[in-house]
Amino acid sequence: MNPTKQKKRAKADGMSFGEILKKHRSGQNYSLRELESRSGVSASYLSRLEKGEASATYEVITKIADAFGIDPSEFFPGHGGFSPSFRKEFGEILEDKTIQVMLRSMTNLDPYALRAVAVATTHWIELLKRGLHPVPDKAGMYKINYEFVEEMEKFKGFISP
Repeated sequence: MNPTKQKKRAKADGMSFGEILKKHRSGQNYSLRELESRSGVSASYLSRLEKGEASATYEVITKIADAFGIDPSEFFPGHGGFSPSFRKEFGEILEDKTIQVMLRSMTNLDPYALRAVAVATTHWIELLKRGLHPVPDKAGMYKINYEFVEEMEKFKGFISP
């Protein structure tokens, strides 16, 4: 697809691929040269992508996404990725380099270990859900279920720090 058509299609969803790329690069304080070093994609090509003067293959998008520690779908708003509200709420945390290193290291786990992490995470999410109750008529707001918290305090000794 030629760059003009790609830019127009992405623009229809709000932000172009290049704008999202630049936002991620700026958010992590990467220069074009640093992103080149991390992704293996030349700085001049990255610059042209940001300006909408070039289009990227899936392989290039994957390399850039890996350098940022994000899913490639983050570059395509409206297509299952780049949820602005999610990025607005958690973007600063997720773009922290320490968090990026941790997330990237998880990609090196074997499938069995990844499954164990997923199961444990699901378990903790379920526990959190039981500890919170939605506030009526206030979407997205929750109040603490103190009875549940008291119950969990009894098990505190069984949970490793």
